[in-house]
Amino acid sequence: MFNDLIVGISTLGISWKQVNWPNTKAGAKFGLAEIRKEIDKKNPVLIDTNLYGGIGHTFIVNGYDETNQLLIIMDPAIPAPGIRVISYKNVEEIWNSRGVGYN
Repeated sequence: MFNDLIVGISTLGISWKQVNWPNTKAGAKFGLAEIRKEIDKKNPVLIDTNLYGGIGHTFIVNGYDETNQLLIIMDPAIPAPGIRVISYKNVEEIWNSRGVGYN
């Protein structure tokens, strides 16, 4: 669970905060803007949502391409190196999903 991840990495001296945005289109747009701000500050972002047909899934956003409207993610569900891209539109579509309880 997300809270367990936060506690676990704190034992390594890493501070992480959990932020929830509304499960709405406006929440998705605001969340994407905040995600880009954090990436600009060199802070990776964890997203917990339904990426694969209704199954809760967590992945790391570690970059974005504003020109092409893409997030660059590390996806633990695909073979190493696990890099994939997701369009902002696709993120908005899965934003309203309810993964494991946190978006």
